[in-house]
Amino acid sequence: METLNYLYLCLVIGVTLYFGLVTILNYLTFKRYGDLPEDIKEEPSVDVLIPARNEEKNVEQCLESILNQNYGNYHVYIIDDNSEDTTWERIQKYKDHPKLTAVQSKPLPKGWKGKQHALHQLTQLCHSEYTLCCDSDMRFEPDFVRFAVSRMIHLKADMISGWPRHFTKNKNTLFILPIVYLISFFLLPIGLIPKLKNRHLAFAIGQFICFRREALDAVGGYEIVKAEINEDVFIARLLTEKKYSVYFIDAKNRISGDWYATPTAAIQGYGRVIVNFFHDRTLILLLTLGFIFIYFLMFPVTVASAFLFNDWDKWILLFFYLLFIVEWNFNVYQRGFRFDWRFLFPVVTFAMMGYVFIYSLDRKIKGVGYQWKNRQVL
Repeated sequence: METLNYLYLCLVIGVTLYFGLVTILNYLTFKRYGDLPEDIKEEPSVDVLIPARNEEKNVEQCLESILNQNYGNYHVYIIDDNSEDTTWERIQKYKDHPKLTAVQSKPLPKGWKGKQHALHQLTQLCHSEYTLCCDSDMRFEPDFVRFAVSRMIHLKADMISGWPRHFTKNKNTLFILPIVYLISFFLLPIGLIPKLKNRHLAFAIGQFICFRREALDAVGGYEIVKAEINEDVFIARLLTEKKYSVYFIDAKNRISGDWYATPTAAIQGYGRVIVNFFHDRTLILLLTLGFIFIYFLMFPVTVASAFLFNDWDKWILLFFYLLFIVEWNFNVYQRGFRFDWRFLFPVVTFAMMGYVFIYSLDRKIKGVGYQWKNRQVL
């Protein structure tokens, strides 16, 4: 028993220190990317592509903000992806805007996921130097396009993606919402993505992706990822595999939006992408689930047990658990969240994370898929 305690102590110390190192490296990397100048000698042409499905509550705010940029050489292309609400009617209010082209999607072909098909159709309409893809539930600051292009130029990037600022009106969703930040801020050294060009490090979020159009076309565009649920991550992996420069940046001061209105929506949203993120490798997913249990869930239990039974390592365990809590909250607050007591109980977040993994794997094994925006996603 003493040996097991010692081994577990070594594990939590090693993992916590690793998380701390990655946290510091990512903070410095994001700061460096954020400090890049936004002045550019000329304005290269930019196509802003926005797929919209059942977004009647958000699409007008999205268009109002993206059509109010302090960048001259850009054009917005929005496609109504077979919406079942008034999305198209709301888009039509802006049909005469000189910087907007609005179209309706063709029916979804077999073998395609909806978002990829919508973006694929938009890429056929335009061929500017840069292609900037955003979701229709996002809102943009007036310098968003300039911010994206200036980073593409100064970093000599073929693709950049980045975190928006996320909001939720349901406070209990804050227990679940930060799950996705674990990958990009605890496990993944952001600054190594463009240096190592390893596809397993590549990461992206489809709410904000900017491509050099030549690079996007070279890997096959959105058609090459037509069947992937995580089209954003997989296109980043393809570009990285082909030795293109892929960067991940902090965009929370330029783009924002509501994300997952309820805990149920968050579970369904994350569950939809988890298995596919691991490229359907069940063994890796199960190993990850085991790690979640051993570190994230057992850690506070072990601390409490050590104090209950007055074990020799109780103060060491407590110190490193408090260090982990600091690291966790630092990363969450770096995403622009205000203080909330729920962030002090990440064990709930990781318990929900384990549930999402099991939920996702169960639906994959049963072959029942997921409901997303009133579509069955398999």
